[in-house]
Amino acid sequence: ANSLGRGQVARLAAVPALRTARSLGTYVMQMTDVKPGLAEPSEETIKQALSNAEEVVKSAGGCIDSLSFGREWKEMYPTFDRDAFKGTRITSFNKLLSMYGSELFSIESTKKKEVKLYILKDSAGAEGKVAYQ
Repeated sequence: ANSLGRGQVARLAAVPALRTARSLGTYVMQMTDVKPGLAEPSEETIKQALSNAEEVVKSAGGCIDSLSFGREWKEMYPTFDRDAFKGTRITSFNKLLSMYGSELFSIESTKKKEVKLYILKDSAGAEGKVAYQ
């Protein structure tokens, strides 16, 4: 009952990540994992952005809220071309840090739902968090 029709299988065969789909359930599950049209940012862009982010958080004492982070970034890196992330899954600093910066940063919620706290995963970050609160 969950088998795919011939037309559906032919369309799936055109998408490499979905070739092994056998049932509609598998097809739906795999479709949610594939983000068509969204490329990965270049490794160089990610490294530079994470390095910049680390400097922004360090300059704030190891911990900074996301609103202040954005303001500081613009001040410290006015020439960084954020268009480098256009057409990628990186639509915010929060996504950048959560997807690629998990080794350097912890991200915590604040009382304001839309505001996050970026904390370095080192002693400066721990001290900064205490000072921030």
